[in-house]
Amino acid sequence: MESKSSNINTKKAIFEQNLKEGSDEFIISTLEELRENGEDYMIDSIIHLLFTKRSDVLKEAVVNFLVDIKNQSAAVEIIKTIKEKKNSSDVSHLVSVCWQSRLDFSNEIELFMDLLCKADYQTSIEAFSVIENALDNTSDEKIAEYTLYLKNEVKKISKDKQPLVQQMILVMEEFGGGR
Repeated sequence: MESKSSNINTKKAIFEQNLKEGSDEFIISTLEELRENGEDYMIDSIIHLLFTKRSDVLKEAVVNFLVDIKNQSAAVEIIKTIKEKKNSSDVSHLVSVCWQSRLDFSNEIELFMDLLCKADYQTSIEAFSVIENALDNTSDEKIAEYTLYLKNEVKKISKDKQPLVQQMILVMEEFGGGR
């Protein structure tokens, strides 16, 4: 078993080196190939491309690649990176993946509510969409709890984001969280 783990670590190191040294065009073509035969160990390295000084074209290709992932285990890496990088201006790209993908992020609504209230405006808008999509898989009791939390937070946040949070409160109330 140890040799299998060592083998994966070796493959990951080589993959990361190729990403680091490769041109944007090379990486974009690599992403196309990985759609067919990518492996889980590659996800973390691909996600972190969003936080490098690379072209917007490459970052868009990374977002598109991540949106198409169907393996729910990728959500763990996405959430881990959002938590690590939540103060980065580039985190909005990764948060947008969460609402555009078919992965379930309903267990992480609290993280996205925090982003809705405290992140920059673009990230807040992306977090709004994630929360809205996740409400389908959330109990009425939890939605009521989240609604109450946002009603308390709305007074504390910047004036420019208050309408966004107030709109989320209305959405949650429509889902049954206001009763």
